[in-house]
Amino acid sequence: MPNVHALCSLQIYLKPKTFTRVLEEVPEVLEAQSAAELYHYLQSDSSIPIPPKRRLLSSWRIAQENATHYQESGISTLPFWSSDFPSLSAPVLYVKGDPSWLRHPLIIAVVGRRAATDIGRKAAYRFAKHIGKAGGVVLSGLAKGCDAQAHRGALHSHAPNIAVLAHGLHMIYPSEHKELSQKICEHGCLVSEYPWGTPPNRSAFIQRNRWQVALSKSVILIESGKSGGSMHTVRFAQETQKPYYCFWHKSPQWQNSAEGNRILITKGAKSIENKEDLNQFRLALSKIMDI
Repeated sequence: MPNVHALCSLQIYLKPKTFTRVLEEVPEVLEAQSAAELYHYLQSDSSIPIPPKRRLLSSWRIAQENATHYQESGISTLPFWSSDFPSLSAPVLYVKGDPSWLRHPLIIAVVGRRAATDIGRKAAYRFAKHIGKAGGVVLSGLAKGCDAQAHRGALHSHAPNIAVLAHGLHMIYPSEHKELSQKICEHGCLVSEYPWGTPPNRSAFIQRNRWQVALSKSVILIESGKSGGSMHTVRFAQETQKPYYCFWHKSPQWQNSAEGNRILITKGAKSIENKEDLNQFRLALSKIMDI
């Protein structure tokens, strides 16, 4: 059986690309039972650049400390060989709550801007309720604005919730969503690819958007400017050929805040503007559940 501690130590020790390369080219590293044994395996391939041994010793110690934090905080470490691990190209995930929700057949990502309009916030809440009533799981990023309202809408309909975070599970960002995150954990989960102690940063938020697509069956864009972070999410959906929908509203105030939605719809994206569109969306959800 592979050693989870060796995997977590490598994640701390190596840069992401080197980490992935090591797992592909030197898989025996996962058999290591000590830092010294792990370093021995790493040295077997001289073509892979590795940091000094002292950094590995430190990484091994930090991974041990993190394991204690995970146990005390009710966090599961999901290695890529776990039965609960979703079929994604990542070595390890950290999950607080029930990790089995990650394998649900109908996970729908609801995304949108932080500084959302009242119309956008209400729409995120309403769509989440529809997803919950259809038997689906609502996924978002726990950010202010559309994300938070999507999580709340799911909770209102007693639907399971998944929040994908751009930092370690030692913290909640923004901090005012700590209570919301606790409610999500009661019937869903928080998930991160980052180990304990990792702070949020710009690149992590973009990667978080990629994970939102990877974990979901479909994406709903509620409201975004033409260069908003949610547009990254849609781009990832396009790259992976995941279906996505764009909310649309006739309000000029809302349209001023949703230039991204307008651009995507102009280019052929499916829009949800009226009750007929909403019924078609519900039908699409039902078909997915029947597969």
